[in-house]
Amino acid sequence: MRQWPTSKFEGHIVGLAGRWLEPKRTLGETHGSCWTEISFGFPVFDRAERETAILGSLKPEELLNLFEMHLAPGGSGRACAVTAVVPWAVGEVHINELCESVSKFHLTVSTVTCEHDFHSRSRFHQRRDGSAVQASSKVV
Repeated sequence: MRQWPTSKFEGHIVGLAGRWLEPKRTLGETHGSCWTEISFGFPVFDRAERETAILGSLKPEELLNLFEMHLAPGGSGRACAVTAVVPWAVGEVHINELCESVSKFHLTVSTVTCEHDFHSRSRFHQRRDGSAVQASSKVV
């Protein structure tokens, strides 16, 4: 994306904006989008127009900075978890191969042997009010 000419980036922005602003064609689509707004508790019924206006002011550098900070390996704001469930019947050799293939991308890999270990390693994000989230998982 760094090598893209500005016209290509702008073309993608225009295409995305067109998709966001496309009118709802059925009553079900309209109902679904309105109900989603209501269920989140902060209804904004002109969200597509608002977000498209913001999208029009987006610069390629801003998008790249966002990607590098939150999505790219080694980003300071990255919070990513990938879970792969591998049955123990396939053997420890395959699990080690999976760990090695993922670690090639400079990602931290850890394995657990049971659900209790998985839950004991879980961390929750802080709530918006700053209080801690209590873990209430019960393993049977």
